This record gives sequence, C-alpha cells and structure tokens, in this order.
Amino acid sequence: MSVPRKLPEINAGSMADIAFLLLVFFLVSTAIDQDAGIKVKLPAHVETPPPPPPKYDENVLLVQLNSLGNLLVEGKSAQVTVLPGQVHRFLLTEAESPQKAIVSLKGDRLTSYESYIAVHDAIRTGYRTARDEWSSIHYGRKYAELSDELRDVVKEEIPMLISEAEPTDFGG
Repeated sequence: MSVPRKLPEINAGSMADIAFLLLVFFLVSTAIDQDAGIKVKLPAHVETPPPPPPKYDENVLLVQLNSLGNLLVEGKSAQVTVLPGQVHRFLLTEAESPQKAIVSLKGDRLTSYESYIAVHDAIRTGYRTARDEWSSIHYGRKYAELSDELRDVVKEEIPMLISEAEPTDFGG
C-alpha cells in the first residue's frame, strides 16, 4: 500500500506584499494628464463691491452668445468667423482709444463649451490682429517678431481687456 503524497504548498504570504509594491510602483510612475483650461486672471476679492460701471458706452463692445450658439455683436446677429475683424476694427477705430476699449463677452447658462471657446478665441484673434497692425505701423514688424521689451509696449498700447459677464438665461 502506498502512502498518500502530500501536495507541495505555495507560500502566498509574500504575494500581498508584492501586489502592494507593484500598485505603489504604478501609482508613482504613471503620469496623469490634467486639462489646462482657460487661463483667466480673476479680480481680487473685495468685501464691498464697487458701484456698477455706467451703462455700455462707446468703449465697450458687447458680444453675446445664446444657448443655441447664436452670436450677437452690439445686438446684431454675427458669425464667429467675422468676429476677429469686428474686434480689430472696434479697438483701432471705433473706441475712444485702445487702452479704454473693453470687449464684454456674455454667454447663456446653456451655451456649449465649444461655442464659448470659439467666440473667446475669435476675440483673442481680433486683439492679436490689432496688435500686429499697431506694431507694423510703429515698428515695421509684426507683434510676434518684436523683442520682449517692444511687446510690452504694444501690450500697454493695446491691452487685452475682455470682460466675461455672469451667464444669464436669455435662451435661443
């Protein structure tokens, strides 16, 4: 008669340690992507807010975007493709001066992120075009070709003043 053999056992005591070390290794070595978002400089907190500014005047370009993605510039229907030209013209010819010119962007609470970003990019393109024209007139070169010191001068002459108003429910 044969003696039953004992099956060899695997020592699983260190398996938990190995699994934990692998988990820590992958957590430490994995890079997690983060969305950059829109870089916007927020105003400092104040206890008592300043009085509201006077109603829109000749130095404010009102840009509105509703929930359907329809764009209004100064109350008139417009396309995103022509917005950079409108901003450029406003900054250099219609406002009292580029230093006082403000582009006010107001969206609807249901405005899509893509529409809002497209309008915001179009406004920034209008500012870049205006800066290019101003630097070409005064320095004979486009803004991107200037030294850092001259770029700072152009930024002072044409500051990027975009007011992003609280979204409302003005629908489609």
